[in-house]
Amino acid sequence: MNQSKLLDLPNELLIEIFQYFDVSQLYVSLYGLSIRLNNLVNKWHSKHLTFNTIETIDFVRQHTDLGQIRSLSISNSDQMVLLNELFNIPGFLRNCQALFIYDIIPLDFIDLVPRLTLFQSLKSLSVIRNVEISYPEVYNNLFNMIICKRIPALKYLQLTVPCRVQFRPSRLSLSLPTPSNNLEQLILNPATSAELSSLFGFLPSLNRVSADSFYFGHLHDFPTKAKITHLKIRVSRSSDATFDNLAVFLAETPQLKSFSLRAFNRHLADGKKLEHIIQKNIPLLKKFQFEFLISEVIDIDKIMTTFRTNFWLNIKQWLVNYDYKVSGTKLPGFIQRHRVDKFFCIDICTIFLE
Repeated sequence: MNQSKLLDLPNELLIEIFQYFDVSQLYVSLYGLSIRLNNLVNKWHSKHLTFNTIETIDFVRQHTDLGQIRSLSISNSDQMVLLNELFNIPGFLRNCQALFIYDIIPLDFIDLVPRLTLFQSLKSLSVIRNVEISYPEVYNNLFNMIICKRIPALKYLQLTVPCRVQFRPSRLSLSLPTPSNNLEQLILNPATSAELSSLFGFLPSLNRVSADSFYFGHLHDFPTKAKITHLKIRVSRSSDATFDNLAVFLAETPQLKSFSLRAFNRHLADGKKLEHIIQKNIPLLKKFQFEFLISEVIDIDKIMTTFRTNFWLNIKQWLVNYDYKVSGTKLPGFIQRHRVDKFFCIDICTIFLE
């Protein structure tokens, strides 16, 4: 039986495959094998470049038009040398649509932030750090740049950084008669309810928000409610998650259609109180995903009764279930302890449990 080879594939399928590879991988793996592959690699316009070894960078520089790079990953400050070279290429500043920045040294990151205004088509920016930065105000400056539309095309922002200074609007941001920017999706870790509520007032196009390390706090009263339609929060173990502060926060997002909540508070497992919050503060909600982790002994049947009302079963058609696990020793003379480990909501066909 004849085996198919790479060159047997049509150009359209090869280009589709190319989208899953970094441009440096393509050049190192395929360039030089045939004239056809050389032409396809050179003409492929959705190029992503990950800086890794100097040898790979030099190879890519020699064989490709760096102005065609559409997305760029930086994970080492040694790679800033080539990035500085790219800033001198108008095509790169015009065409690059996504930047992924991982743990470059603080001084390089501080220098990079104001230069983001040079990107004409930057739609996505991800900043992920494992260690704190020496000048935490830089993230606050970044938010104010976005609010003032100095990165006009930006639609997606991810900030996963420790010890970040909470957002405070600058005088210029406060002086704007009507904030106007294109940011639609925000992933912020860590985040507080007060910070998110404040940002909502300055990001009118924002519709998706996610925070994996979320803390409740005092909220300011903003006259203009957020247009958020999708919200996902994972409440930190050290945060005081109560129905009162949850209700106050959700009152800022009356257009919410999808809500995901993960918390470590057994008191939130109350269908009647959750029903009241939903009907009063987020009546448009269509999808509700929640997971409550409970470690102590509780009356699970009593709790489940609160989720078996007409609101849950018929109006919303949401089903609630739980994981029940037995822990302890089986040796004679010891009492077996029972614990409800996970408490979660399921839709008709989907289990929302991560």
